[in-house]
Amino acid sequence: MLKKVIGILGKVSEIMAMITLAAMTSLVLFQIFNRLFFHITVIWTEEFCRYIFVWMCLFSSAYCMYKRGHISVSILQEVFHDKQFVKVLNIIVHVIIIIFCSVVTFYGIRWCIKCSNQYMLSIPSLKIVYVYSALPICFGLMVIFEIWHLIEDLNKYWFKKPAEKQVQKAEVKA
Repeated sequence: MLKKVIGILGKVSEIMAMITLAAMTSLVLFQIFNRLFFHITVIWTEEFCRYIFVWMCLFSSAYCMYKRGHISVSILQEVFHDKQFVKVLNIIVHVIIIIFCSVVTFYGIRWCIKCSNQYMLSIPSLKIVYVYSALPICFGLMVIFEIWHLIEDLNKYWFKKPAEKQVQKAEVKA
């Protein structure tokens, strides 16, 4: 059940990244079209594209976290050939990422509360909190995905059933 929920959240982050990319592209094309053919500059599109870009980057990062697609420095894994060290190192990395993303989520929520009454400059009817809410939402997703990866790795490396361990040993010998 939990795996299905995580999969749905991953799909939502992927779809939101695509939607924000499409929205940003459409706004830029709209601005170009207006400047080129009508000689009209629509002021709000530039600022709005910047804010959509923030959302796109954060949703893409969350999706990348879901897919385990972020880059990693594997020099310690290559230097130390001890499999137990690599397993422990992976768990430590998961915990560090969870702590970092949790801190960003916490302070993102505080920032959203602090800025809840401020409005955008070029679009006075739109509150700036809609932009800042990308931090707690997307980093919250990253926390969820990273906790899920930690659970998967703990189950894979440390909490195997005895029958699974014997099957793996037999596969290694064969």
